[in-house]
Amino acid sequence: MTQNDIEGVFDYQLRDPVSIASYLGWALEKDGREGFLDALREVVRFNGGMSNTAVRAGLDRGNLHTALSRDGDPKLSTVIAVMKALGLQMDVCEIGAKDKAMAERYAADPASFSPSPEAQAELDGMLGRDAEEKVLAATIWKTAP
Repeated sequence: MTQNDIEGVFDYQLRDPVSIASYLGWALEKDGREGFLDALREVVRFNGGMSNTAVRAGLDRGNLHTALSRDGDPKLSTVIAVMKALGLQMDVCEIGAKDKAMAERYAADPASFSPSPEAQAELDGMLGRDAEEKVLAATIWKTAP
């Protein structure tokens, strides 16, 4: 398979809502907010760019570009509008007991939070699983037609 073939497969996957959902979910789990926003920028680029996405999302192109820039801090309403323009929606789900305890510890003192070595090893091990097997605090799904 040539580099062009690989890029063609990746290009197709970043245009398919199911693949986009898996990619964004994986990026969110792997690298948190920054990873999710990096992945969202990439998906926007492959789906018509900022101008096209801004029109479909009902947003100002300049504001969208600023919000999704590397230094941007988009509002949740902006992220939701972009995802809707891509044919996606965000769904919040309950997390498991172990994850809930970790989330409560983080909420109590975010500055001093770091997962235990065991928890970090478990999180690192999850990256090798299929997207359907991963436990996510927020799961992204294709919007129903």
